[in-house]
Amino acid sequence: MLIGGAGCEKEIDKSDCYTGEVITLFGVGHERYNIVTITKVSNKHSLPVGTTIAFDIEKYGKKVKIGDIIDFEILMYEKWVSPATADHLWPKYVGIIKSCKD
Repeated sequence: MLIGGAGCEKEIDKSDCYTGEVITLFGVGHERYNIVTITKVSNKHSLPVGTTIAFDIEKYGKKVKIGDIIDFEILMYEKWVSPATADHLWPKYVGIIKSCKD
């Protein structure tokens, strides 16, 4: 007898996804972080439109460029607490995100 679900990947519930615009990428110009600005959320999300979050592009799982609109799920986040200077864009949060599209 086969136990249900063995070997299957969890399907992504699109209601868990945010939409955002990539505004900076590490190493482009003098920027130090990959940052996305949230542009669309469903009602159940805790981070509002306009929030910025830094992310690890490797863990996101897709190649992106500045200006791309991406759909993503936030797996974990915490408030940015390091100092910020006027010569760079800085996120409000840092976190781990993954793509909502295959």
